[in-house]
Amino acid sequence: LAYYTGIVFEGYDRRGELRAICGGGRYDGLMRLYGSASPVPCVGFGFGDCVIMELLADLKLLPDLPRQVDFVVAAYGQADIPNALSIAASLRAAGATVDVSLTARRRVK
Repeated sequence: LAYYTGIVFEGYDRRGELRAICGGGRYDGLMRLYGSASPVPCVGFGFGDCVIMELLADLKLLPDLPRQVDFVVAAYGQADIPNALSIAASLRAAGATVDVSLTARRRVK
């Protein structure tokens, strides 16, 4: 919090039962810590996705979305990425739910 130079805020649920959902403020001097020769006017905030998920669950506002993946397509090396993307596109065009791993991985034995 030491880098804030102006207003600082946090947003909470109305019941006040959870930690802050979001927070932020003004921090004109922060960019100097990263090499800026002069102060840069800045403002920003962060949003707690875990907190908002907990709040929505407590309020029973989360939709019941089944998690389903039909296929996982993995590239075993950089050269395989175009083929992996092509296969994934074909599967999706056929109506399948597809995850693609673009990180080169060892082959499974």
